[in-house]
Amino acid sequence: MEDRTDLALEAASALGQNLPDGVTLRKERRGSFSITRVEIHGEENARRLGKPPGRYVTVEGRLLDDTPQLDQLAALTARELAALLPSRGAVLVVGLGNHNVTPDSLGPKVAEQVLVTYHLPSAQLTPDGVDGFRPVAVLSPGVLGQTGLEAGCLASLAVSHLPLGAVVAVDALAAREPDRLGNTIQLSDSGISPGSGVEGGHQELSQASLGVPVVALGVPTVIDTGHFSPQGVDTRMLVTPHQVDRLILRAAQVLALGLNRALQPSLTPREIRSLMG
Repeated sequence: MEDRTDLALEAASALGQNLPDGVTLRKERRGSFSITRVEIHGEENARRLGKPPGRYVTVEGRLLDDTPQLDQLAALTARELAALLPSRGAVLVVGLGNHNVTPDSLGPKVAEQVLVTYHLPSAQLTPDGVDGFRPVAVLSPGVLGQTGLEAGCLASLAVSHLPLGAVVAVDALAAREPDRLGNTIQLSDSGISPGSGVEGGHQELSQASLGVPVVALGVPTVIDTGHFSPQGVDTRMLVTPHQVDRLILRAAQVLALGLNRALQPSLTPREIRSLMG
């Protein structure tokens, strides 16, 4: 049985020094944080790694530590997010997951803290947010068992009715290594399959399916026990840390701060925090 990971870093690292042509992995340090950049080109490489073609940025820090580094991590997330997003146009933030299941509630909890500006008078809005607010809308579509509708379907309906420049999809992820639970942020421009970290993939959110660029943002909150199982034994279990409640709260705070800083560059960090309450 092959254990699942949603992290491109782990999928690429599993190949060791045998990365195929068309797959690159680069590492760098930013203070106390590690950044790994993986680029996957070509459908054959995508199948080999189990990840769609695209750019993947992994930021590793300590989300559970009560330190000022959380602000630095949010700033770093904002910088990397801004580099993946189009510089202009309205943005729809989609908080994927089930609010009632703690390991799967990251997306909705982030969405609750995103500054919604799409409804403001046009005089207060600018396409890039430099001189005013960038138009931002938020959608928390729930999960299939709650609504009977795929999150991707609801996102597609929203995109078809709103003039948008991009979509940011936030979801819980699955990791292979326990140390990465709650301590890793992955950003990518390849889109995402809702519930990939907890339930298994559903209708994807991607540029191909929605017609606009889609940036995926997530933190691993569960681990596939297949990584620890004897060869050939299929446990079919995902486990989560005992401090998952705190993990989700801290991760949601960091991601929301990063999102707001990337989407509203005209606001200072203090102004963003005050508006987030």
